[in-house]
Amino acid sequence: MKVRNFFIAVVCSIPTAVFAQAQPVLITPLRAFTNPPDAIWPARALVAGADGALYGTATTGGASMGGAIFKINRDGSGYSVLHSFSTGDNKPAAAGPPQFPGPSLIQGRDGALYGITPNGTNYPSGMVFTIKTDGSGYAVLHGFSSGDGGPLDLIQGADGALYGAGVNAVFKLDTTGSNYTVLHTFNSGTDGSSCYGLFQASDGSLYGTANLGGSAGRGTVFKLGTDGSGFTVLHEFSGGSDGYEPYSRLIQGSDGALYGTTFYGGTNRFGTVFKLNLDGGNYQVLCSLAITNSSGMPEQPCSGLVQSFDNLLYGTTAASTTSPGGAIYEIRMDGTGCQTVATFNGDTFAGLTRGPASGGSGVLYGVSYGTGGINDTYGTVFALLINPPVSITPSVGQSGNQPVVFWPAWAVNYQLQTATNPAGPWVTTSNYIPVAGAQLTNGQPAGFYRLVFPQ
Repeated sequence: MKVRNFFIAVVCSIPTAVFAQAQPVLITPLRAFTNPPDAIWPARALVAGADGALYGTATTGGASMGGAIFKINRDGSGYSVLHSFSTGDNKPAAAGPPQFPGPSLIQGRDGALYGITPNGTNYPSGMVFTIKTDGSGYAVLHGFSSGDGGPLDLIQGADGALYGAGVNAVFKLDTTGSNYTVLHTFNSGTDGSSCYGLFQASDGSLYGTANLGGSAGRGTVFKLGTDGSGFTVLHEFSGGSDGYEPYSRLIQGSDGALYGTTFYGGTNRFGTVFKLNLDGGNYQVLCSLAITNSSGMPEQPCSGLVQSFDNLLYGTTAASTTSPGGAIYEIRMDGTGCQTVATFNGDTFAGLTRGPASGGSGVLYGVSYGTGGINDTYGTVFALLINPPVSITPSVGQSGNQPVVFWPAWAVNYQLQTATNPAGPWVTTSNYIPVAGAQLTNGQPAGFYRLVFPQ
């Protein structure tokens, strides 16, 4: 199995949890957020950078308590705060994790990072910013007025322009901040309003989910061209069994259909996973999320979906069926097999980001915020390995006369075994010291090494 860029020391100070309710998964916390000036409460899905690093935003914390932009390697190393927002650029979250996202972030094709903040004292209606991946070059590209403001999401189109949407409008601008244009101003009663997610599909059109508005006031799915033409409401949520109030971006599955989530509604009233065609036809509720836990808290999807290597859809919830915390669930694209793969006590998850896949296994990366569960204070960055291999052949080096064995970041809880013959017998060893992997110290003549999935 190729494990380039995944090496990590054997010791991890944050407990690792293993779950197997559906197909086997292995969750490895990579970093716990700490007190300011660290970032606090990351509330958006991570950005998988072209350089292999992960980038994210936090709603508060940083040197000025206005939130922050951070960077971390996929093995948990190299964490740094790239930029601390001032409260003029971003209004920090109130005490406790925010209910819904703050600053968002994308990486442009030029390698720079671009994002939005919804509000701040200098930009009460929000702004668009840019920053380089080394933390330099931070600049505000555009500040919004009250008429078109409240930006909630940002993407880069196939033409290289930035497109975004928010409370009042869909907008477009260049990566330099020039040529700002309002493509469409929402009429709440017919179009919807408060677009938390914008997406460009394979047909070149923009698709969005409006959290409010429409004839029932419960939100819509809409479509428009990149020149602002052809605005069409594809689906109006009724506030009933079809779900309502989507708070996340749509995705286009490998079958060409659009998939999304709603925070409320469905037959169980606690949110849905839905599907529809690009023309709005064949709207289906694939799953109505379901049951309250013993504390009376519902399981509600708080982020969009990601299609993983196995053609399953994965999502996150703000409360699980078994605890007053977050959950990660999977569902097939035909709506079958909707089930929880991991639950946590007190954590809410802010979406998943697809990582590499190899040999029938794949990695998703995510962030949590809340209390309990993965971390009991300010949130965590974690890796989720889906269908982890039963055994891994590690990379072996040498330090003096001692072998040094390396393995992937997500495999920190695997058991290290040695043998003098590839047919065995294999012996589990704990006689090593942590270096950048494990340096064996017992001097046994072991020519072969493997890591075994913990049972």
